[in-house]
Amino acid sequence: MAEQETTGNETGRSGDKRDEHFSLPQLEFEMALDMAEGHEEGWIHLVRQAAEMAGGDLLFVLPSFSPDGEAREKAMVRIMDDGREMLLFVSRGEQGFVYEGEEAIPDEIKDFARASIDVLELMQADEDITAQRGEDDTSAPEETPA
Repeated sequence: MAEQETTGNETGRSGDKRDEHFSLPQLEFEMALDMAEGHEEGWIHLVRQAAEMAGGDLLFVLPSFSPDGEAREKAMVRIMDDGREMLLFVSRGEQGFVYEGEEAIPDEIKDFARASIDVLELMQADEDITAQRGEDDTSAPEETPA
């Protein structure tokens, strides 16, 4: 089961306070993550898979500390909904996953996430260009005169 922070766009199971901006891709992400809980893979791998299933991306993982001082990790996920980009912070709590929406994420971390998105999109564009070049180079290599 998921825990929740109760500010903004975040979700959880008990005392759910979703606003009108809650989206189907966000629900798909949470369901995929909840269904994968308990599998052998590391939770970051599960977050990445759940994000991909919802048409999103795992952007980065940051260290975090619980109120009792236990070291944990928070993963920043980007989810797209009708061309609108949503950022979601997810961590693993004692009772399940904890989701934080954009309103609960500090501005500095949102800025870092957006910079990460820019880099990710540039890398994807480079991969597309490289793939196109590979397809264009299927002809026989030119011979050079001796």
